[in-house]
Amino acid sequence: MKDEILIRYINKHCTATEEKEILEWLKEKDNRQRLFELEQIWGLKAEMRFSDKGRMDEAYRQLSRQLGLSGQIEKREKPIQRFTVREWWKYAAVLVAVCLFATLVLYHERGTGSIQYGSGSERPTGFFIAE
Repeated sequence: MKDEILIRYINKHCTATEEKEILEWLKEKDNRQRLFELEQIWGLKAEMRFSDKGRMDEAYRQLSRQLGLSGQIEKREKPIQRFTVREWWKYAAVLVAVCLFATLVLYHERGTGSIQYGSGSERPTGFFIAE
């Protein structure tokens, strides 16, 4: 029996003729076991979106190999790249280093008096200076 027909039977989308053929096919114990295993695989595939994807993929591959379906495993999409905590720490460290460097440069400029307002003999305007 073809897996596509059995999957339609599991999903209740098969025709009446296909259902008759499957019921006849299920009279043998080995065939019932095969349908049960296929139902397990199909159930795992549906649950993959709710569980640990890596573990579910491995279980799916293992069951598929046992059933002889290893050639029919569909290609998986490339996983989405996510930032890990370690990567966030790298970016945070770079940001802290840049901020410290900028602070050091500003502190050094103000401490040496390299920032001047006018020629030095002029009084700044807008300030009240008591003499």
